[in-house]
Amino acid sequence: MIFIPPQLAEKVVKYSAITRLRDIFGHQRLRERKYTAGQIDARWSEPIERDFTEWLRANENNLPVISNKLKRF
Repeated sequence: MIFIPPQLAEKVVKYSAITRLRDIFGHQRLRERKYTAGQIDARWSEPIERDFTEWLRANENNLPVISNKLKRF
């Protein structure tokens, strides 16, 4: 069991949502063979970060997490 202090709960939820979206994107790009596992598993380069941002915009209505609510974060 993990206890999350109430004042940190929103931050934890947002971080986990962002992590999930990054994982979905990374797995998709690996299946497409656009990037290697080494590129996805390491700190992302600026081109990958830009690709992720574009991917979020293009798929905003089909994502399991509502990305526009994460923009404030």
